Amino acid sequence: MFGVLFLLMFGLLLGGVGDLFGREPGIMSRVDLGNVSVVRALDVWKLYVGTRYVDSAVYEGWYDPFGDRFTEDMYDCWLPKGVSGTADLYSVVLSAEPEDDYVVLRTLWYRRVAGDLYPATIAITRTYVLLGGDGVARLCNPVVMAMRGMKQRSVGGLSYVIDKDYKLNYAAAERMVDYCDSLSALYDVEDIRESYFVIARSRDELASLCGVEYFASPPIGLAYPKSRLMLSSLGNEWYPHEMAHIVFRQFSGSHPFLFEGLAVFVGGSINDSYKELIQKAGQELRQRKVQPELKEIMGNPVAESLLYYAIAGLIIHGMYEAKGASGVKKLLTEVTGSTTIEEVIYVIDKKYDRADYSISNSWYNTLLMYADKYSNQ
Repeated sequence: MFGVLFLLMFGLLLGGVGDLFGREPGIMSRVDLGNVSVVRALDVWKLYVGTRYVDSAVYEGWYDPFGDRFTEDMYDCWLPKGVSGTADLYSVVLSAEPEDDYVVLRTLWYRRVAGDLYPATIAITRTYVLLGGDGVARLCNPVVMAMRGMKQRSVGGLSYVIDKDYKLNYAAAERMVDYCDSLSALYDVEDIRESYFVIARSRDELASLCGVEYFASPPIGLAYPKSRLMLSSLGNEWYPHEMAHIVFRQFSGSHPFLFEGLAVFVGGSINDSYKELIQKAGQELRQRKVQPELKEIMGNPVAESLLYYAIAGLIIHGMYEAKGASGVKKLLTEVTGSTTIEEVIYVIDKKYDRADYSISNSWYNTLLMYADKYSNQ
């Protein structure tokens, strides 16, 4: 990390970083701006970087060089957007190297926080820019580029993407498919045919497959519902939580609290089942001297991750018991990612149709009740 900071400081002194503190990405001095291909690649990359500063902006130019399937922005869940309080997002292109028909860009992303002496590094991304014969430069989906060197094995319509030396456990893979098919049938949603399950052996490898060479805290699993693509760092064929996101992909535009809650209720979280997660959340609540507010937990999914996921699953559980699978689906369609936390809580409360019952007021006792119940099973 010191090396990256050292690089930035001396780049400034040498005048090679360019507009380091502006909205356009800075350019390190090693980047050959006399190379026409590099300049074309940088021009299209600047367009993408510009969308990171407008909350409603979506870059539509991602390209799947092997088809039209994977055009989703794979960086969107890795890189923050816009200005957040006293923190701001910046980027610097560290290198731009021609490679066959591509230019490979490596970009450092960081934030400057008011009052902090040094910038906080977020990520280093690796981006392939295809230079087409039609004169158009296109940003290529990084996962697709990584998949070129991997092999695929189809099980029940689900394609496992694995290293060439990885031996697929077909029994475990079939169990995963059966689980997904059971959810599709129970909730009456589309099956997982033509979906992809990418197996990595570590969180850093998962990040690298997504075109992220460094990330402060890579996820254990990651789903891209619109692309029907899931990546796991667990090194095996089983990941019910993230695959639930693929099963319920039609609701990916719902509020993330409820979308995650559904995946927790049916698939647990990482190595914990839903019931185990509720027990852990109950232990956490009993250790606290002050009862937290639901609004505060929903607004802090990272700092309050245990309670965030457990309560989200609990709410979906309650809706399922009250109104079944159709009630759960209806709830998810009534809110979106832009719905405020207050509005989400109002919709949740209203859906229970009981004047004396409000999940925003009763979640605490309800969670402790289930924690005790599951502990005694």
